[in-house]
Amino acid sequence: MTRKILPLAALALLLTVFVGPVSAGELTEYPDPECSVVIDNPAATFGDSIVATGTGDPGDEATATYTVGGEVLVLGSTTADAQGDWTLPVDIPAGGDTAGALEVSSTNCGVLLALVLDAHAVATPTAEPLAFTGSNSGPMTTVAGLLLLAGGGLVLISRRRNSQA
Repeated sequence: MTRKILPLAALALLLTVFVGPVSAGELTEYPDPECSVVIDNPAATFGDSIVATGTGDPGDEATATYTVGGEVLVLGSTTADAQGDWTLPVDIPAGGDTAGALEVSSTNCGVLLALVLDAHAVATPTAEPLAFTGSNSGPMTTVAGLLLLAGGGLVLISRRRNSQA
């Protein structure tokens, strides 16, 4: 009877120890699903004009800023209408010889769009990295497999000893 219960107890212990602590990564706050922005020229560069159109909360203030060398220049702002819709025309400064960042943000939604403008390239959209939503269970799986192999080996050894006695 003990020979049947002991392996089951060992398996239950292994499952509790190695499967129990699996958890998701760090929680990240996501923007309000009602917040969005679209620009008419995603390949904009220095001297171009773009129109950013977005949605958010009614009365929300949308602002476009350009940052270069630590200096922030406000390129324009507007207020959302009663439905939360807004349109913001933006003139990107001409003659840029260093990289800068163009951001469109709103009061309640935060940064909605970030473009990096390089002096010799077109704009490149940037985004926050995705949240880690899993676990690194590779080492635990390896240990569990080794323990199962060791347990199987012990069962074979005990059977050989019992059959020889």
